[in-house]
Amino acid sequence: MLYLGSAEGTTVSHLSDIVGEKGIVFGVDISARVMNKFIFLCEQRPNIVPILADANEPNSYKKEIGRFNVDVVFQDVSQKNQAEIFLKNSRVYLRGGKHGLLTIKAHSISSEKNIGDVLAVEEKKLYNEFNVEQVVDLAPFEKEHAVIHCRRK
Repeated sequence: MLYLGSAEGTTVSHLSDIVGEKGIVFGVDISARVMNKFIFLCEQRPNIVPILADANEPNSYKKEIGRFNVDVVFQDVSQKNQAEIFLKNSRVYLRGGKHGLLTIKAHSISSEKNIGDVLAVEEKKLYNEFNVEQVVDLAPFEKEHAVIHCRRK
């Protein structure tokens, strides 16, 4: 699994439990500050690999992922170009038929539009390369957040 926006690793630790000993979670984050705490978690969990990198530049961490096949790209970043980052990484790492989970943080994209409008625009960006299987609004747990579950064509 390739997890973009790993931060300190709270969600990544749960995914680490799910993939178990036979799986690996590559956690990418751009912040050196949070990466310090994330590395501590990785030392306790041998199936997590920390990568300090910019998710906007997926080729920059190709060496770290190496020979592994990525079955899932999970993105959780707060940038204006969330769908574009997801697509760039999927083009490099995700084969056809494999899954993607794109967390949309609507307020990071536009503070003026409502979540439904932002979500519709971001979802539409995926259609050429993905089949959208499910869209889940994360309210009331996360305000103005949704997850798009999709499968690469």
